[in-house]
Amino acid sequence: MNSNLQIFANMDKSFEDLQRVKRYRIFAAIYASLCIISAAAASLYFNWLFVYCVIASALIAVFYIDQSKKTDKAVLDLVDCNITVDDQLISVYQAAKTGKYETLNLYYDEIEEITIRRTAPVIYVRLNENAEHSTYFIDGNNLGLFSVAEIDGSNYFLDDFRQIYKTIIRNIHNSESDVTVPSEEPKWKEKHDTLRMLIPALILLIPPIALAILGVLL
Repeated sequence: MNSNLQIFANMDKSFEDLQRVKRYRIFAAIYASLCIISAAAASLYFNWLFVYCVIASALIAVFYIDQSKKTDKAVLDLVDCNITVDDQLISVYQAAKTGKYETLNLYYDEIEEITIRRTAPVIYVRLNENAEHSTYFIDGNNLGLFSVAEIDGSNYFLDDFRQIYKTIIRNIHNSESDVTVPSEEPKWKEKHDTLRMLIPALILLIPPIALAILGVLL
């Protein structure tokens, strides 16, 4: 028996992304200030540690500015975004990372292979060479023939997206279509920003800590 399922995007995702953009900008400002202070200190009293702080803090500030721009570009209205699975096809309306909206209609009998990204909730659908009914639109413009489609689950609750994946696989098995599917269930996990925020700070602290340890040992 085939299954029907529809899920809608997590509406809190846009708010979370906006908060993330603010945090990135704050960190960029902090490290840019540290760069200026270190440069001023190095000009008054030359020390390789100051030079390192100038270079490292400048690079970290650039990193946060880049992350801010990328995240800000990805903040989109998710009101109508959804994934619908029934006994014939997979229908997707999703916000793409390009800042546009994608509409996918993927028929089971035109699918050749289903693969997943193990590090993030993403499903890849490869169509067979005879596919002619499956469609791919970007902002309402039909892209015509295509071979691979990406279903991005980052804007959905992870448990909901897992259920979509399981329903797709179950429907493919029930339809007796000759489709290659992953042999194991995905082990997707929720992503947290804490580590991404801390790594640059830890990089900046490595040389002073190393020098302190050497000073104690020597």
